[in-house]
Formats: sequence, C-alpha cells, structure tokens
Amino acid sequence: ELSVFCLSTFYFHSAINKMTVAGIQWCDGRGLQLWLTVGPKDNALVKWGLSDLRLAALAQTTVLILELSMILAIFLPKTRIPLGLAAIGFHCVAELTLGVQFRSTSVIVALFFIPWDKMLQRKQEI
Repeated sequence: ELSVFCLSTFYFHSAINKMTVAGIQWCDGRGLQLWLTVGPKDNALVKWGLSDLRLAALAQTTVLILELSMILAIFLPKTRIPLGLAAIGFHCVAELTLGVQFRSTSVIVALFFIPWDKMLQRKQEI
C-alpha cells in the first residue's frame, strides 16, 4: 500500500508541477512536438505527433489526465489495474517516440499496481 501511495502521489505531483510551471498551455501540443524532433525520426508515432498540433495536444492532455487520475489508486483500489496499465502504456509510447528509457519505471508500476498475488491465487484455484 505504501508503494502505491508513493507512486500515485509521484504521478499526481508531476501533473501539478506541469500545471504550476506552464499552466494549461502545457497541453497545447507544442512541447510534445518539440520533444518529438529530438527522438527517433523513422517512427510512425513520431510522424503522427508531428503531423498535427491537435493530435499532439490531445496526447499531452491525455498524459496530464492520466497523471492526475493516478491519485485515485490510493482511495479506489479497483482503479489500480486500469491506471497501472495506462501508465505502462504511456511509458512504452514515450520510450518508442522519445527514446527515453522507462522500462524500470514500467516494471515498478507493474509490480505494485497489478495484484499478482490474487492473480496467482485464482490460477491455482482453476
């Protein structure tokens, strides 16, 4: 539970920091497009993000909503699996498009947001 609390508040504060520093303009897509110019060039997702500012803005808005939503995992345990999978998906896309290594972060999220003990117990019952 403490690990979920720490991870959830980390993501939540990441979103709060973005809003504090840049305001709602953080979601305008320009920042993402700028970062995409530094990542891999032969990637279809990169080309997609660079092709339309509205798509980049949608992606940034989605990330912000995800980060803000992560706090729900503390109070609503049933949200942990979908939020954890969404965070892992986000990290995979960020790694593919920006070239930033997020594998260890994804593993940590998977360890603490997915109830492996319950899943293994169900498998044994079958």
